Amino acid sequence: MCSTDLCFIQMRVRLYKSKKVKRNYNHASIRHAFSEYSKDGITTHHVEAWFSHFKKSVRGTYNAVSPAYLDSYLAEFAFRYNHKNEVIFPLILARAGKPL
Repeated sequence: MCSTDLCFIQMRVRLYKSKKVKRNYNHASIRHAFSEYSKDGITTHHVEAWFSHFKKSVRGTYNAVSPAYLDSYLAEFAFRYNHKNEVIFPLILARAGKPL
């Protein structure tokens, strides 16, 4: 169903049924309500684990998250997650002053 191209995986959200999403992205859905947790090798486990880890990180680090800066919090967390097996400080210094 999904190849090496970008693939949207969702859990029955109407937004992803739009023509624009269907036209621009490969798309698969998992129906947990019907005890479906994997279909054709597609699963939502990684996405769910990532957001669970993100929520725990936010609760443990910040008092509140403003919707205006949510994209910044997500970008920071994604960077840290993608480089979790590396020493982060030199990476941050290398990116200092560069646009996000």
